[in-house]
Amino acid sequence: MIKVAICDDNENIVNEIRAMLTECCNDFRIVADIYTYDKGKKLEQSVNRGMCFDLLYLDIQMEDQDGIQTARNIRKLDPNVFIIYISGYDRYIEEIFDVSASNFIRKPIKKERFQKTLQEVCEKIKVRSHYFEYVVANRAKKISFHEIVYFESCGRKIVVHLQNGQTDSFYGKIRDIEKEIDMIKLPFIRVHQSFLVNFEYITNRSRNEIKVVTGDCIPISRDHQKQFMAQYTKYLGREIHE
Repeated sequence: MIKVAICDDNENIVNEIRAMLTECCNDFRIVADIYTYDKGKKLEQSVNRGMCFDLLYLDIQMEDQDGIQTARNIRKLDPNVFIIYISGYDRYIEEIFDVSASNFIRKPIKKERFQKTLQEVCEKIKVRSHYFEYVVANRAKKISFHEIVYFESCGRKIVVHLQNGQTDSFYGKIRDIEKEIDMIKLPFIRVHQSFLVNFEYITNRSRNEIKVVTGDCIPISRDHQKQFMAQYTKYLGREIHE
């Protein structure tokens, strides 16, 4: 089940989004718990009281508090919630990426666009439900794949690099991890014999190298360049829609 909030000061838009969301969830066989708000501050207060959402649909222009400020405040309380903005104004696109919005839908809302963005977010939510399990010093550990920026093979050991900058290591083979990830279809890509990288955390790339959110630069081997470019272009095509 996913928990979704819709926030717009136009009741007709709220009802339209709710109807589309309900229909799409029925089509995708997703159970959704839907909450509606007519003011950004009301939504923010709910989150402040401990309400946790997987996904927010936010209008940008609202009377009491705009959607950009609402998102900034909510991000301080919940940095992981997915946000999709719905607006008739393109001039806010740069600002919405400052608050790590997942996507942007223009008004009037097109069903195909709405459906596609929902699918993409649900796939990312699914990633968060998968955990990587490994053993260190006879102790079993598990980490959400969402927290993993990349795996690095160092001799007989694998180093796991996390979003918070921390690392952990264990004995293993990177090809076994790659097979596990392929089976559950997570957004990781092998860029080198020694590196397996989470697409979500790539911040920059060139032909021979990528940079990730931790600031690390990872080489792309010649053998993996073509495959990387094809998959990365496909991934970007899903993330950014013109």
